[in-house]
Amino acid sequence: MNSDDQQHKGQQSDQKSDQKSAQGQSDQNPSQLKIKKLQWQCRRGMLELDVILIPFLDKHFSSLDLQSQAQFEELLTQPDPDLYTWIMGYGECEVEALQPIIATIREKMNIHS
Repeated sequence: MNSDDQQHKGQQSDQKSDQKSAQGQSDQNPSQLKIKKLQWQCRRGMLELDVILIPFLDKHFSSLDLQSQAQFEELLTQPDPDLYTWIMGYGECEVEALQPIIATIREKMNIHS
């Protein structure tokens, strides 16, 4: 086999790998993809938030109603210092729509101020 044949076989192998990767992603249902996206968003710049948000997502997110899930997603768009202040109870969130999910996180993760 000459080098051109080997290169062509290598390219075919790469294409098959790419197709399998793409299929693997499309095999996941939308809720699995959503959870993966949220897992990534729960990884914050503050370890203190990581140890609260990631376990909350893993243990409690799927049991929340759709409104609470949407609130959690919105909460993750907020800056880390604000999240930390609100979740730890050092200050109150001015966004009224986020207050219920903050209270839920504090309750489920046993955070008392």
